[in-house]
Amino acid sequence: MIFNNLMKERRDKKINSLPKEVQRKLKKFEELDSSDYQLQVIKPSNDLPKEGDLFVLSPKKGYYFLGKVMELNIVSSNSLMSGSYVVVIFSTC
Repeated sequence: MIFNNLMKERRDKKINSLPKEVQRKLKKFEELDSSDYQLQVIKPSNDLPKEGDLFVLSPKKGYYFLGKVMELNIVSSNSLMSGSYVVVIFSTC
């Protein structure tokens, strides 16, 4: 029996449909040393996130993304997912 990774297939299909220049930039990004794009702490909060909280994150100095906490402490039979958060990233500024 062959198992297909549907998420990988969808991702590959999406990437292959992008212009060659965008594909090249994505490949270059994937090859970067991960220390080049670790999230930068802007202002840590002392409080735990709450549903509905808005936040700003910075993957690289000078780049900012706006987001919102949608759901807290997901209940799942998958131990990697259980207790996780769902967040939505809206835009950059």
